[in-house]
Amino acid sequence: MTNIIFTHMSDTHGTWPGVFTDNFPIPNRSQVIIHTGDIAPNIPRKDRGSKWTWKDDEKFQEDWWTKQLTAIDEELLGRPLVFIRGNHDWF
Repeated sequence: MTNIIFTHMSDTHGTWPGVFTDNFPIPNRSQVIIHTGDIAPNIPRKDRGSKWTWKDDEKFQEDWWTKQLTAIDEELLGRPLVFIRGNHDWF
């Protein structure tokens, strides 16, 4: 029998990788990383204009993903990431 070590996280809302992992690093012995939603940030309510729509958040998150892909890849150290979209993940 082989044991697999998982690390689970959720609701990081744009703080992973970076601030979140500085305070709560993923254990080096973890073999699979699971994130169960709300990984990306949303446009802060104070910055939403009167014509804001969910499409604005979708574009905001698309840009966030584009900027974070390298950092996420570096944080994973070659380990697989299982990601399940949450109720605030639009992209």
